[in-house]
Amino acid sequence: MRERGWLLTLAYDGLKYSGWQKQQGLATVQGVLEEAIVKMAGHEVATFAASRTDAGVHALGQRVSFATRKEISEDGWFRGLNTSLPRDISVRHIQPCAPDYNPRFDSVEKRYRYVIDTDPGRNPLFRLLAWHRPWTEGLDLDAMQRAAESFLGEHDFKAFRSSADPREKTVRIIRDITVQTGFGADSGLICVEICGNAFLHNMVRIMVGTLVEIGTGRYNEHIVPTLLSNSAERALAGQTAPAHGLCLIDVKLGRQRKG
Repeated sequence: MRERGWLLTLAYDGLKYSGWQKQQGLATVQGVLEEAIVKMAGHEVATFAASRTDAGVHALGQRVSFATRKEISEDGWFRGLNTSLPRDISVRHIQPCAPDYNPRFDSVEKRYRYVIDTDPGRNPLFRLLAWHRPWTEGLDLDAMQRAAESFLGEHDFKAFRSSADPREKTVRIIRDITVQTGFGADSGLICVEICGNAFLHNMVRIMVGTLVEIGTGRYNEHIVPTLLSNSAERALAGQTAPAHGLCLIDVKLGRQRKG
């Protein structure tokens, strides 16, 4: 029996998980998803994601592929997986793809959103989705946006990655970045949205932490070009913003081969 490939658009609340990738003895999104697929397929199945989100990071548009010999319809997989998966993981869309398709190698653009709650009253509904940092004198959002624009284009982001990232190539392209106030019509919420071709480990969170340091006046807004030089070190950039404020919004794929 020939294999059929399926491509999922997956959403999840990352709070309880040690990231996307399977790890021995830890709860991960990949591990839980594969258990649900295997339960339906009746045989071992490997999944491949477009982005390896970190522990605590959320997603609305993660893309995941898998192949199976089990004859189940598109609607059958959609309904079956959403019945089997826990409430903090959901299949939002499913479509056929080639059995050997891997979205990681077809990803051309990723969009992340980071939310900051600046309300002194601390809205409990946002406690798991936003970094609560009340600033009594506010943040200089204009300075943050001007500094953010320095990230646009192709740069070396070596200073914006964690020490756990072993990759030698650290040049990335940022296509769009905005700092929005009043996100979701809530005056206390600030949203930093970043779109790029690819990202290093903790890159978005360090970019956000640096912008916050600029907004408080601790860093000058003109520091960003200096941090983007290939001689800059991680210690010079801002703090790593907490994981729970970050969400993978969308992954744009190239022309994947159809199943």
